[in-house]
Amino acid sequence: MTILASAHEIYRFFQQGGEQAPILKGLNLEVHSSEFVCVMGPSGSGKSSLLHALAGLDTVDAGSVSLAGVQLDEVSEAQRTRLRRDTIGHVFQFFNLLPNLTVLENVGVPLAIQGKQAANEKQRILDILAQLGLAGREDAFPHELSGGEMQRVSIARALVGNQPLLLCDEPTGNLSQQAGLEVMQLLRALRDDEDRSILLVTHNPRDATFADRVLFLVDGQLAADEELRGPNIAVEDVHKVLAKLHI
Repeated sequence: MTILASAHEIYRFFQQGGEQAPILKGLNLEVHSSEFVCVMGPSGSGKSSLLHALAGLDTVDAGSVSLAGVQLDEVSEAQRTRLRRDTIGHVFQFFNLLPNLTVLENVGVPLAIQGKQAANEKQRILDILAQLGLAGREDAFPHELSGGEMQRVSIARALVGNQPLLLCDEPTGNLSQQAGLEVMQLLRALRDDEDRSILLVTHNPRDATFADRVLFLVDGQLAADEELRGPNIAVEDVHKVLAKLHI
C-alpha cells in the first residue's frame, strides 16, 4: 500500500514557564492508502499538533514528515501549500463554515483555492451534497442548519477537492450522540466505498471503533504495544486500553 503521510521520530515543543516542553517526543506514524486510522488521547496530549505537523501547517522541531512521498522540510512553502491542497481534506470540530455563504458556496471554497470555477462544478457539488443527505439544502446558510448538517457540509467541503486523505480533528465533538454516530458512519462509508484514507483524532471511544487501526498517544508517543486493529473493534476493548494507560 502507498504511504500517504508519515512522521519519523518527530518532536514538537511549546513554551512553558520560560522553558521548552515537549508535546511530541520521537513519534512515528504511517497512514497508508485506503486506511482509516484513529489516534486517541486526552485533551492537550498533542493530537492536534500531530495533525498540524502531518499537514505541513506546523513545522516540527526535530524528525521528518512526508506527505504523498515528499519530505516537507525539503521543499519550499509554496510547494508545501500545493501538496497540502492536492492531498488533504480537513474536517474540523468547529465546522469553520463561512456564515455569509450558502451551503453551495461554502463547499465550493476549496475549488476556488484550486483555481477552479465553482459554477462549473455545481453539479459535482450537488451530487456530493445529495450523497451526504443534504439534497435541497444547497441554498441554506449555516445558521439555518443543525449541528449535524453543518458537520456534513464541512465533510462535503473536504471531499469536493477529491484529495485522497481526510484529516479529521474531533469531528463529533460538538454534535449530539445521534448526529455524531451518523457522521462516523459516513466517514466509514467513505473509506469503504471510495477508498479514502482517513486520519481521525478523538477522545471518543465509540468513534474509534469505526477505524481499521486505533493508536493511543501517551506522553508524546504512540503506545505501540497497545494498538488495536479492526475490523469490528469493540468499544469495550478501547475502554480497556484507555484504563490501562490511564488516559
